[in-house]
Amino acid sequence: MTGGGSERGLGREIVLALIVEQPGTAWDLGCRLRRRLAALDYRAPMVRRTTQRLAELGWIVEDSQGSWAATGAGVARRRQWFAESATYGAWDRLFAQVALCTAEEMPLVLATLWGHEVECERHLAALRDPEGDIAKEAERDLLRMRLDWLRGVRGKLTGG
Repeated sequence: MTGGGSERGLGREIVLALIVEQPGTAWDLGCRLRRRLAALDYRAPMVRRTTQRLAELGWIVEDSQGSWAATGAGVARRRQWFAESATYGAWDRLFAQVALCTAEEMPLVLATLWGHEVECERHLAALRDPEGDIAKEAERDLLRMRLDWLRGVRGKLTGG
């Protein structure tokens, strides 16, 4: 994970997913975000700004006590986000989808994990004789680490 919410718009999708899962105040959402996705290193001020943007989009509404809840459009957007295949290399997004998926979204996440595995294997096979080339050796090691992570997560999600 790269940390700091590096992928454009990812914070918006993550906060929306948390609200669809369970409505809450910005403080509550920030606590849940840190607990569930600490590796992405999002900060509390991001949550307040994000809830304002989500409300402007019509995806969430705030009640009189400051608690945010998803609208029908917000629930539909969460479904769309999980249906969109995370492109290879979008590791923060994939990590977030794994951490936030429900049973309904599990098949989509598993298919995305499998696709990433295939791409990692393809890139790994394309590295010819990296010995002595530090950059290629580092890339090979990173690909192996990612491949291990992908296989491990897929195994945990499928119970295998």
